[in-house]
Amino acid sequence: MVMTSMAQRFADAARRLQAARTDGWAGWLVGPDAIGAAVVFERDAIAVRRTRLAAVIFAVLIVAWTAVDVLALGPTAGGLIGVGRVMAGAGFALVAVYCSAAGRPKARVALALLFAVPLPFYTYAMFVLYLTDIDLSTSAIATTYVELPFIAVACIALFPLGAIEGALLALPYVLAAVAVASLPGAPFAGVLDFGVAWLVAVVALIAIVASVSQLRFMTAVIDQSSRDALTGTLSRRVGEEILRVGVGVARRQGTPFAAVFVDLDHFKSVNDSFGHLAGDALLRGVGATLADVVRRQDAVIRWGGEEFVILLPGTTAAGAARLVTRIGARGLALRPDGQPQTASVGYAEISADGIVDGAALVALADARMYRAKQAGRNRVVGPEGAPAIFHDPGQSPGRIAPSGLAAA
Repeated sequence: MVMTSMAQRFADAARRLQAARTDGWAGWLVGPDAIGAAVVFERDAIAVRRTRLAAVIFAVLIVAWTAVDVLALGPTAGGLIGVGRVMAGAGFALVAVYCSAAGRPKARVALALLFAVPLPFYTYAMFVLYLTDIDLSTSAIATTYVELPFIAVACIALFPLGAIEGALLALPYVLAAVAVASLPGAPFAGVLDFGVAWLVAVVALIAIVASVSQLRFMTAVIDQSSRDALTGTLSRRVGEEILRVGVGVARRQGTPFAAVFVDLDHFKSVNDSFGHLAGDALLRGVGATLADVVRRQDAVIRWGGEEFVILLPGTTAAGAARLVTRIGARGLALRPDGQPQTASVGYAEISADGIVDGAALVALADARMYRAKQAGRNRVVGPEGAPAIFHDPGQSPGRIAPSGLAAA
């Protein structure tokens, strides 16, 4: 049974397990989740680091500015706004603490918190200025409060985001500027009107374009550095990091996580008999088959030579067995002589096998793969221990649905 609900909960970390790739406009519109897991992994790390830095800087500056407000606006307005500044500073400090917490903070949560803190402060400060009847047109310091929405939406450009993500962060500030511009009275006359709110929207649009451009560039770089050049699957370097993070998250959340180790049988004979170009073509075919069969949140990794590892977040040992059965039914690829390429396969799952870390998970799947090889090759060994046939040359290949699930 495919555990879709668990995969949903796993979204912020385990979806990093799909290969990095570009899927057209959807990725740039929605965000990195629609592009690839390696991009999600790197984007989240960058977003959390930058959010923490911005939160620390804003926590210090927003409180320190209180003295300027008291001098420029007077003790009444300056003091009242200072209360809001202290509260906003505390909010930014909490955001910094969240970004420094143990484990892996959720990037979207961190970003939402960072942009949520200034909004109530802006609303409160403008309300104080409105009630105290300070003329913004004659007070340079008071006028700076009109610029707060501009500063907030411009900060969107600091982060690699999808267009919708950026729009969701900017929209509250555009609406707040419109609401403040709607207030009647002298304090905002000639300083804050609907034209200013329109400019906030324009600045937000420019910031979103810059943010999406960052995401596109990041995707291109990661796609080049995280893939195996021959097969197009993830490289082992990236795979090991994804494995470490994925197993850690699965253990903390109490969810299953499986790994499948695939070693091609008699691959050396292909290179010896048909040449290395034929061997390379075979490896590409196997990599394409594995990538086509797995789900979007899974990861196919070229572990080394003719070895591949498949990481399966949210998958039990029984689910891993079904995946291996589908791969065997479909067939990996054809050798240059027209014969099907078989493999020795081992798989393991953290709960069924009592695994504590990612390295141990792959090591156990590897050991079971060797047992499959010793049992005569073209075998698969799982937690139950008994070798089974991996690919029956007389069996008709199964039709595989795009999602990686066997079609009805």
